[in-house]
Amino acid sequence: MAKYDVSFKLHVVREYLEGKQSYADLANKYSIAGHRQVKKWVDQYLAFGQKAFTKKKNRVYTVQMKLDVLHFMKTTGASLQETANHFQIPDCALISTWKKKLLENGIDALARPKGCPSLTNKPKKVKKKEMTREQALEQENELLRAELAFIKKLRASGENIPSHLLRSKPESSRSFDKHSD
Repeated sequence: MAKYDVSFKLHVVREYLEGKQSYADLANKYSIAGHRQVKKWVDQYLAFGQKAFTKKKNRVYTVQMKLDVLHFMKTTGASLQETANHFQIPDCALISTWKKKLLENGIDALARPKGCPSLTNKPKKVKKKEMTREQALEQENELLRAELAFIKKLRASGENIPSHLLRSKPESSRSFDKHSD
């Protein structure tokens, strides 16, 4: 994706606003990837003026703000670009990302910070002791009992049981059977 400088964007937008050429004509004339990019620049310019193209510091949005934006878009039927303009969000793709995260992973996904976590005040990792074969089997047995109880509750409530829970034999038991000969 090519980066365009502010003066170039302003030149293209002004040329469009003079009414001489369409989005597609300008995209072809200046070898811009597509007419939608030109339309986006024009929309941003109309909404924010010249400051739409100036570099801004990264803005951090709260979970509540993200939910408000998505709620506004859903209730009003506004497009991504209209919603971005309404909330003064510089790039409508950000809203699309929030929507995708919310649909795929729920509200918790909106709270996850981007980037690497800070290294300050990190608790030291404590090495776990190696489990004996007997302890490993006991732990697996507990997990299988819990899984079975969960499946029974799902059946009792009439819920659909996920296919990965209906396997006939756990993997570790199969490997145990092979080694016990």
